[in-house]
Amino acid sequence: MADTIRPFAQILVPTDLGKGAEQAVARVPWLPLAADARIVLLHCVAARADAAADGTRELLDQAAGRLEQACKTRSGRVRVEPLLVEGKPFRAILELAEEMRPELVVLGRHRRRPGSDWLGIGTTVDRVCRGTRVPVLLVRKAARRGYASFLAALDRPPGLAATRALQAALRLTPQRERAVALHAMDEEISTQAKGRPGVKPEKMEAWREQRRKPALDELRQWLSDHHADTDWHLIVSTAEPVRTLIRAAKAQGVDLVAVGTNSRTAVERWLLGSIAESLLRKADCDVLVASDR
Repeated sequence: MADTIRPFAQILVPTDLGKGAEQAVARVPWLPLAADARIVLLHCVAARADAAADGTRELLDQAAGRLEQACKTRSGRVRVEPLLVEGKPFRAILELAEEMRPELVVLGRHRRRPGSDWLGIGTTVDRVCRGTRVPVLLVRKAARRGYASFLAALDRPPGLAATRALQAALRLTPQRERAVALHAMDEEISTQAKGRPGVKPEKMEAWREQRRKPALDELRQWLSDHHADTDWHLIVSTAEPVRTLIRAAKAQGVDLVAVGTNSRTAVERWLLGSIAESLLRKADCDVLVASDR
């Protein structure tokens, strides 16, 4: 199947007008934008009257003007619409994403609240990633060029969330220099190993390697069937997934890590953890998350 690369025609960019958000806004002109793309720059306040009084409205309009000019310099006729709404940020983002159906949500880093992980609540970024069906791009690095490389985390076989993340990563890298696909087998290996108590470490390692090759062949075949136009570098690891992904991203020097996240309750996330949410906290590069909603 050919990888059809379509530029983005509609993007939602929430901003708290802080430094982390500025970095996300600065990434937008470097994205592959359609000539008539619509970009909504969203800011949420407790009360609109307060926003007018303290100059927030003016700051948002100025930020939108700068973004529109930067986008037009690179992509031609682009519209940036500043939007000021009342309410909690994560709810406003999710509601607007449902209403306007953007192709991408671009977010910067937000400060984490004490105790939020324990309660299963997380940051605005976490909540948006879990609550929307739109791919979410978390910008961690200053933008100096368009994305040229990515690492996609794939399950076996790739599920809906991982497939969506991979497809979005391909759209974000039309001039890609490197595409890496990684499958970490730690969870399935650990499950199978429970039935082999007392096995010596060297035999366990050999057993792991025996299962690694079929997984590599299966991944190679799936990519050939679905994304044959892309030249892939494949990695299958038997180590812990999050640590493996972070190390591989550094070793491969990629600009972006793409990962899927499955719908789960707060209790399930607390008990089982989430590869996507761990990457949002620990990865050094930008992170792209897509859900199975």
